[in-house]
Amino acid sequence: MELINIQVTNKNTLTKNNTSVFVLTRDNKIYTSEGINYIRESLKEEFDVTNDLSIFTGIGINMPTVLAKLIKTSNTSYVVLSHKDGIGFFPATANDVICETLLEGHNTNPDMTSWQIIMKASKLTLS
Repeated sequence: MELINIQVTNKNTLTKNNTSVFVLTRDNKIYTSEGINYIRESLKEEFDVTNDLSIFTGIGINMPTVLAKLIKTSNTSYVVLSHKDGIGFFPATANDVICETLLEGHNTNPDMTSWQIIMKASKLTLS
């Protein structure tokens, strides 16, 4: 099992100009190409994202310390939270708060995943 799955949406290259998108799912599932296209189109519409996207999914980003490090080292990134009622987008302007929340949540309960911590912080139902 891969810890982190990377899907680049244009030309299969990673560059500093890419926007990183971290997709959190409850069960570490990897999004389908249809799901990735939906995320890409939603980011373009909601946040006017025009550069190539590097989509990260899988168990690795559900580790709070790993996700916090990836967010901090990314030029621009968005966090996408998949839950029973749909998906939520957290813009790049929220990255500092997300990193702080992930690390505090991990320090409080090391067994919680990134998904659980962000869901709890967002006051969404954990089911």
